[in-house]
Amino acid sequence: MEKVKLTYVRSEEKTSKGGKNYTSVGIKIESKPDTWINGFGNAQTANWQEGDEFELDIFEEEYNGKMYWKFKLPKTGEALVDLTKRVECLEESVNALLKVVPGAVVPISLGQEVVDKIEGEPESVPAPDDDLPF
Repeated sequence: MEKVKLTYVRSEEKTSKGGKNYTSVGIKIESKPDTWINGFGNAQTANWQEGDEFELDIFEEEYNGKMYWKFKLPKTGEALVDLTKRVECLEESVNALLKVVPGAVVPISLGQEVVDKIEGEPESVPAPDDDLPF
């Protein structure tokens, strides 16, 4: 998996030789500006725009004796693990801020646990040293 920034996106509805409809997506990315990277489209790729950044699996694959660059989207399980890690990191950051910012206000949408901390007594903040230059 690598984080990529899209520089060009092209989506096209196609029909396979077997008569099944599918979406073909071609992208160019910042790290390979002159290379087309192709994959299948879905609801997630439908709204891709230049400048968007994503975690994608980028790889080369041989087809009829020729090498092509392809992409795959992360599997839902992988994406959920990454998202869970990000949420945990954000929760730790919010909790750290609540300890040092007296009377901090955090939107209720962050969950009742955070609201309970806000409504409690703020922890004391140490006074700055008297010899600060400002």
